[in-house]
Amino acid sequence: MRALLAELGRRNIGRDSLDGLLEWSKEGGILDNCSTSLFHDGDMRLLQAFNRVYGSGTNTPVSGGQLGEGIQRLLHLRVLLTAIHMTAGSEELVNFKMGGVPKESVELVDSHFHLDMWCRRSQEPRIGEEGPDSATQLVLVIANYCYTRNWPTGSARRDIRRDTRVRSSFGIHPRLAALESDQTLRKWGWELERLMDVQGTLSVGECGLDTSGRTSWRVLQRQKMIFESQVRIAARRGLPIVIHCRGGMRTSEECLTLLGRHLMKTHRVHRHCFTGDLAEHKMWSQAFPNCKFGISPLVLRDQSHRSVVKQLLKQDLLIESDAPYLPLERGGVGSPFQVEGVVEAIAEDRAISIRSVAEATTRNARGLYHIEWGRVWCCDTVPEWPELVPTSSGQARITEVFRVRNSVDQDLGLDRRTCIAEPFPERIGITHSRQAACMFEDSLELW
Repeated sequence: MRALLAELGRRNIGRDSLDGLLEWSKEGGILDNCSTSLFHDGDMRLLQAFNRVYGSGTNTPVSGGQLGEGIQRLLHLRVLLTAIHMTAGSEELVNFKMGGVPKESVELVDSHFHLDMWCRRSQEPRIGEEGPDSATQLVLVIANYCYTRNWPTGSARRDIRRDTRVRSSFGIHPRLAALESDQTLRKWGWELERLMDVQGTLSVGECGLDTSGRTSWRVLQRQKMIFESQVRIAARRGLPIVIHCRGGMRTSEECLTLLGRHLMKTHRVHRHCFTGDLAEHKMWSQAFPNCKFGISPLVLRDQSHRSVVKQLLKQDLLIESDAPYLPLERGGVGSPFQVEGVVEAIAEDRAISIRSVAEATTRNARGLYHIEWGRVWCCDTVPEWPELVPTSSGQARITEVFRVRNSVDQDLGLDRRTCIAEPFPERIGITHSRQAACMFEDSLELW
């Protein structure tokens, strides 16, 4: 549309100017002839998108769909057809190949998707650099591994980390409680504790309670058992926890009760794929003020859910694709790049720019997961290690800190200046003195 208006301006007034084209339309009597025309409800989305990009006029033309006085009048079909008809070479113009104006490039975070399942269903070995329209860039994706038999091996994790955008979360999905024995679930719980030491792990989960199907009392008790064990891991480690909660308000209350037994009120919580109402949102926000709510592509399908999301504060929101689930087309495969549509829907409902939503939700993800941008610090030579001073508790005070990725910072408890860290020197084989230490990627696997 913008390309067509630009071409009309160049042919009739000699330059690409919307204001100039508007004056030409007035002088030529085009707007007078179309003065009784109205915008239909279906035109509103086009007008809102045009206004967000070019910042002209209000987010709706005027009451009753009237054309109003702004340059939005140029978008009405009758005005466009009349203007084209009055333009020299209109036959050529009708067949004009419009490349359009590139969309504003935005950087987004997909705070929850399933890399293992996405690779399997899409038959793609890795995530692309840009979205289908080359405008969306994913600067961070959090791969959630909640199906225990798909937890990646050490070599697979090293391969995954070659894409520096990928961070990981490990958990045990509540629906596995109906498929595995108590003994197997306990074994997975022990294994999960070890995975928290793996480089790039940001959080515990997806875990929680799910009574959305026909859930027996026995299965629910097993769900609670394995959920509570994961909550305790998150509490011990001080890591965010990613919550799957399905089954209505009663299940939500039970979930909060289990969380409240072990977590401080300030604990960071990611309420994955939130589809509740305002009352449920308030209940979770009051229980855990640092709780963020994942908004998925469901917001594009369900108008009642969309109306709830519209009333939530931007600082409460995270954007997630839940790929490969929740595809936009029936029978398709969900993609991490679907977060673009989610951001656009939120921006449209609030009459704000896409960039402001992208920046707010990215900031929320960084704050919840304590993420700093940057690559893993590793080298092929032996660097000089900072001074390590023994303490009375057997820990070591680091008096200087290398610039490293936050996933490593978090494992060591660093604040990037000075800190007390757990006794990690033994874990990578160095002593409490100025030493040289090799930090190859394989060594970091121990973390």
